[in-house]
Amino acid sequence: MTANPPPEVHTLTIDDLAADGSGVGRLAGLVVFVPQTVPGDRVTVRLIKTTSHWATAELVELLEASSDRVRPPCIVADKCGGCQWQMVSYDRQLRVKAAHIAQALQRLGGFDANTIQHTQLPIRGAIHPLGYRNKASYPLRQAPMGGLRPDTSKSIAIG
Repeated sequence: MTANPPPEVHTLTIDDLAADGSGVGRLAGLVVFVPQTVPGDRVTVRLIKTTSHWATAELVELLEASSDRVRPPCIVADKCGGCQWQMVSYDRQLRVKAAHIAQALQRLGGFDANTIQHTQLPIRGAIHPLGYRNKASYPLRQAPMGGLRPDTSKSIAIG
């Protein structure tokens, strides 16, 4: 009986961000989405799911950090699920979000790229970039005797 070989590890550079905050890289023409990465990061990844046009991967190692990578101000940013962009500098976040809007106007609205470029107002960032946050997710599981209790397999210490 032959054991399955370990999944392949690939090296790639992240060059964009998807709307969900995943980094986007390319591997032999395949678009690869990698959570917890930042444009400019050079990483090794393990492919999790592959289709004919795209793949998702898990981060194995950060080989070289992007100049746009920052330490998230929230200590649970990587665990709660509400702050996928916090490891990206705020300036880069604004530029990426503006590009997403321009792409949507072109793709969905049928606007010409030159029209968008010439009519687009400059981006104005928030005075307090985290002031809009009002969400937290707390995983719960059913307790044996009924009722709800924290899901300790995903729990974090706070305080």
